[in-house]
Amino acid sequence: ICAFAFLGTIISVLIIGFSIYILAKNGLVPIDDENALESLMFGALISSTDPVSTFSIMSSLNTDPMLHALIFGESVLNDAVCITLYKVLEGFHPFLMERAHILNFSFHDFGKCMIIFFGITIVSIMIGVTFALLCSMISNKVPLIKNHPEIEIGMTFFVAYACYCAGEIVEMSGIMALFFCAIVLAHYHSHNMSKNSKITLEYSIETFGFFSETCVFIVLGMTLIFSLLPSSEFAWSLPFVASGLLLTLLSRGVSILTLSFFLNLGLKRTISYEFQLIMWIAGLRGAVSFALSLQVPAESSRYIATTTLAIVILTTVFQGGLTGTLIRRLGLTNDKLSVAANKSKRHEEQSGRESTILCGACEDNVMSKTFGGMNRNNSNINQNFNESTHHRYYQQQQQQQSSTSIVEEESKQQHDAVDVVPSSPQDASFIGAA
Repeated sequence: ICAFAFLGTIISVLIIGFSIYILAKNGLVPIDDENALESLMFGALISSTDPVSTFSIMSSLNTDPMLHALIFGESVLNDAVCITLYKVLEGFHPFLMERAHILNFSFHDFGKCMIIFFGITIVSIMIGVTFALLCSMISNKVPLIKNHPEIEIGMTFFVAYACYCAGEIVEMSGIMALFFCAIVLAHYHSHNMSKNSKITLEYSIETFGFFSETCVFIVLGMTLIFSLLPSSEFAWSLPFVASGLLLTLLSRGVSILTLSFFLNLGLKRTISYEFQLIMWIAGLRGAVSFALSLQVPAESSRYIATTTLAIVILTTVFQGGLTGTLIRRLGLTNDKLSVAANKSKRHEEQSGRESTILCGACEDNVMSKTFGGMNRNNSNINQNFNESTHHRYYQQQQQQQSSTSIVEEESKQQHDAVDVVPSSPQDASFIGAA
């Protein structure tokens, strides 16, 4: 997931950015042709995939757990990477600098951006993990908080927001800090909370997320309508839309094929070509891309906004509608996976359970005693595994296989019964005597 989110995003930004810059040099797209900075900014914002649309499609289908984890995990982390990379590139723009001396954005400057990007990423991760561990330690060491759900829920929201603000105040990436803060909170703090507080918090976050996503798509629709008016401040360029859409699809395909090839060299269960095809199609563009396009500090921002809007709508409608059909046609749903693949996955899951028990024993000594979290003894590991999505997925497969074997056994017994039916009265008397 990290390889696709980090390296895949950088590959996509480079392909889209420098390709748009070449087209701008030839006068085919209305964007700055003096340097590649605005082209790379467009590549960074359009490389962001939409996790909400992807999750809604994948959740409606009982897909392979590995495929679900690859697509959804990559899309969530990809947003944080794209926002961080865009902010780094934006800091080099002459419109935002007191000394506007960057007239030609070269590969040397892009190297500086990469160094700054990875530095910001590391520091932001440290900020997020620190806030999350502090919150987890408080919820673990002060059990009386469980008697006050309002304190538990309020502390969770406060820590998440404080983490984001701290990242922004020190000029790091608040969204990156918040992302890794959420990961650690889910691993430790969520297991320290009372059941009622946990359920309330989950539904509250889902409600806020749904409301926010709905508002963003309302803005998308209103912007589309207003951009078509003669007096609108937005402008359309069909060559820019066509080239941007083609480069978006091309760059994602190249990054997935390239990274999958190298990752398969070291993976026990490789990423199949069917998985790679679904990952390519499921790369929908959404709210993050459009929100960033409205912040481009350049005269060409009116073209970048409309181009991004068109790509978001086209990928959501066509690629989103095609994803579910392809998953069914390729046989990647629960009821069409092969028995051999299920046996292999069950073996890997069993190996994962054994390694989790061994690693959990080490974690019990330090981390779990300090920050709480899930109790990692053998019984709880087995219980949590039995309740997990992966186990339910494989359990359904086992039940289907058992049902098939029962039907085959009944049909065999009926066939044997027909064979022993006497064909004459003499045979009947002989069987009766026996």
